[in-house]
Amino acid sequence: MDVNRKKCWEALHQRSESEIEVARQGLARALERVTQLESQRDRLVAMRDDYQAKLLESEQQPGAMSRSVAYRGFLAQIGALMLRVSSDLDAARAVTAGARRELLRCEQSRSKYQMLVEREVALELEREEAAEGRMLEEFAVSRFVINRRAI
Repeated sequence: MDVNRKKCWEALHQRSESEIEVARQGLARALERVTQLESQRDRLVAMRDDYQAKLLESEQQPGAMSRSVAYRGFLAQIGALMLRVSSDLDAARAVTAGARRELLRCEQSRSKYQMLVEREVALELEREEAAEGRMLEEFAVSRFVINRRAI
């Protein structure tokens, strides 16, 4: 019965190790997505700044009305893309936070099962020591009885 319980805790501990690996991979993917989106946002900010500078430059030049209109259109598109990337980034950060919580839950589960395995091993050692102590006592008693009979 006790061996089965130990095997059960060990199996659950192994399963929790697997769950941790899956959770770590999920967190890594979530962090990678956040990094990608931050990079996209940075590129869009650079493009926006570039087009704003070009817009200001074209507005100061006579006869550059069509370029100004085009730059304004580009800026509007970049603004829409930035909103989309910002929304995606918020969602990716929420996924990352969830992945961190899942990893923490898995690590806590592993710790719990590790503690149960260790406790079962300690109980097994205690039972073995108690059995050994009983055997020594029985041996001592039998030796005493044998010695008493010899007298």
